[in-house]
Amino acid sequence: MCELSQANNIAIVLCSVLPAYDYWWKKGTYPSEKILALNEWIKKYAYKNNFVYVDYYSLMVDEPKD
Repeated sequence: MCELSQANNIAIVLCSVLPAYDYWWKKGTYPSEKILALNEWIKKYAYKNNFVYVDYYSLMVDEPKD
């Protein structure tokens, strides 16, 4: 989608995935590490291609609640 947008002169803004310690619909997956890795990939991809990257993750992350 980014390449298609770029080819059509559409401004591209990529955003981080929001934090999650677990999902209510699939307990026990604990996606935190996967989300961090995905966000790092998105950030590097944005930087490499001169796209805007918005980091919502850092602003929304907090300690897990029981």
